[in-house]
Amino acid sequence: MRRIMLPVAIVLAALSTAPPDAKAQSSSGDAEQEVLAVVKKLFDGMRTKDTAMMRTLFDSSARL
Repeated sequence: MRRIMLPVAIVLAALSTAPPDAKAQSSSGDAEQEVLAVVKKLFDGMRTKDTAMMRTLFDSSARL
């Protein structure tokens, strides 16, 4: 579980430090809602310990 928490923390930190004008460019919050849905799904997978589902949320070539 600890191996998962660090990448999640990095992603959340990166999302929260986006420049103000980048956030304003999202069309009526659609992009923000999509990101939040993925993060929520990741936490749901962590809660249920469903590693197969969590793997679907990450790019297969990504390395952390």
